[in-house]
Amino acid sequence: MVLIQCLLLQIIHPLSVSYNKLGDLEYGMGNIEAGVKWYKQGLALREESVTRSSHAGPGEQLDVAVSTIKVADACQVWCPEASVQHDHR
Repeated sequence: MVLIQCLLLQIIHPLSVSYNKLGDLEYGMGNIEAGVKWYKQGLALREESVTRSSHAGPGEQLDVAVSTIKVADACQVWCPEASVQHDHR
């Protein structure tokens, strides 16, 4: 079981990095909505790996933070009204 968890972490990390890079490409081409979609998929993978693995360490937690920031930044550009409303709460 431990071996499976370690292998899963080794697979999830590069996959989530790829999702974030696809998000970066879409974002850079001006397709913010598609960028958000890719960022959210990467974030979901990273969150899942941290919650399921007893071997998740600071590196995996940092990955979750990076993905969360990417989603938040893209969402702020994509829907600035929502970020304004959030700031006033």
